[in-house]
Amino acid sequence: MSTAGYQDHAYPLHTSAIPQDLTVPFPESFRHAGTNEALGSWDVTMGDVSGAMWPEAHSAYYLSSVLQRLTDPASLSNADRDHLSHMIMNHTISMLGSDRASVVGTNFIALMRLSQHGILPNTGLVDTRSVDTIRSVIESIFTSALNIEQCGPKFCASLVAPCAPIAAYHAANMLVSHGENWLQDKDWLRKVECLKRYMIFLGQRWKIAEFHASLIGIALRSRLSGYTG
Repeated sequence: MSTAGYQDHAYPLHTSAIPQDLTVPFPESFRHAGTNEALGSWDVTMGDVSGAMWPEAHSAYYLSSVLQRLTDPASLSNADRDHLSHMIMNHTISMLGSDRASVVGTNFIALMRLSQHGILPNTGLVDTRSVDTIRSVIESIFTSALNIEQCGPKFCASLVAPCAPIAAYHAANMLVSHGENWLQDKDWLRKVECLKRYMIFLGQRWKIAEFHASLIGIALRSRLSGYTG
């Protein structure tokens, strides 16, 4: 594993591997954990993980719900998509300004994956609410990337959760694919280049960021070749 530029940090470049025999506890296992205002609490009347009052648990549940629904896109109605998007957006707004960056990042991924279904060409019509949601999420991710870039070397990449480069990748990929058409973003190229630099910077902490930056580089070269080829 290459650790170039990362020798002074005692952090892994990957998340830990999950053993195949790992048993994920059911929600009832947490019923006697008590209440901690900083972390959340467990409502014993809830029957599934969506009732866990930890922000990270909500985000994981929402992302899982989105991915499950996208396994059969034809069954995802506009009403279902809008309802789930509304819940995720409200949860995201409640976390803005907090130190729960992993919650916001995970929610951004879920919102983009869910809303993308509303602008794909093979769906026929373009849902304007989906477009607006994607624009809003991309703008938030781009602003964060720009702020970190402006901080320069004094910003520590180890402070960023591993979901951040994944969210940046989805944002950049949406801009490469739909920036000029559905999203009508005149600055799409500048934003993609900024997000790519952001992922490269986060590669100092997470190897997955470096990998996704390379994917965006490939996609961007292919996209730009259409102007000359």
